[in-house]
Amino acid sequence: MRETLAKRGQTCPLPPRTKYTPRIAVCGNAGGPELATTVFPFTLRGVDLLGIDSDWCDLETRRVLWERMARGGDLNPIHLGEISRSVTFDELPDVFGAFLEGGPGGRTTVRVGG
Repeated sequence: MRETLAKRGQTCPLPPRTKYTPRIAVCGNAGGPELATTVFPFTLRGVDLLGIDSDWCDLETRRVLWERMARGGDLNPIHLGEISRSVTFDELPDVFGAFLEGGPGGRTTVRVGG
């Protein structure tokens, strides 16, 4: 299950949906480092909130993980097409404008030179 932990002013929706002895892994802070919730949904259900320390991950481990995330790998995000888009360099002003206005989330890659 992949979801945003909590939007501003909302309670985190994940803890009530987890099973016994749950663990929730979180990564990334493209939208900012804030987590708009309290510890109560996690502590009352005994949820382990796991972070990902990619900063200290060694190069070989990164290579293995990137290979597993590549097309067809067992860690390939099945909904990547729904949360990502590709734009040209010339489209960036519109992308930045939408981003600053709180527009659609996901990931955007820039096609350079072609």
